[in-house]
Amino acid sequence: SIGSVAREDRSSAEWSDVIGGDIVAYTDGGLDPGLTPRAGWGAVMMGAGSTQLVHRCKGGGGGVSLGVETLEMWGRLDGEQNNSYAEAMALLQVLRAAPLGSNLWVYVDNTGVIENWMGREGYGGRLTQGARAIWNRIYMLAQAREEKGSSTELRWIHSHVEQEERRVRKGALGGALKWVCSCGGVCVWRWVCVE
Repeated sequence: SIGSVAREDRSSAEWSDVIGGDIVAYTDGGLDPGLTPRAGWGAVMMGAGSTQLVHRCKGGGGGVSLGVETLEMWGRLDGEQNNSYAEAMALLQVLRAAPLGSNLWVYVDNTGVIENWMGREGYGGRLTQGARAIWNRIYMLAQAREEKGSSTELRWIHSHVEQEERRVRKGALGGALKWVCSCGGVCVWRWVCVE
């Protein structure tokens, strides 16, 4: 039942063996649409400050990058293979891994995930949309994080900026895109937007 799964998710976050203060995460989902479509997700979590570390106490996965320890997670979807579902699953897994009391900033390149996250206001039970099992779990973990007094913020980041048509893409009728990338359009890193 959704109640028992929600209890398991909350327990995962309450007893998370990830240590650190504020946490930054990057998520992504994808779909290989070949003859047998397969969807998967991935996420990286790290301390929000250069002096903070995020790691698993009990020997879980992780790698070291630029002196900051990171936790890398990935997996495949069960059931229906869909890019949007994989994007949502990446967010769910970050919420399950982040301690409930840690502030969390999640960078997501999928505007559907951002819009569904924003739609959690007024959530009062079960959803009827696509990937509703995943989104019900996300919303319940969001409520648990709010009850603990921690903040969870999703920020949109442009995807595939190495492709000229994606980097300079305009919104409807040639106007501005609906979303502003969290980099502000300034080239912060090689793989973050440039305009």
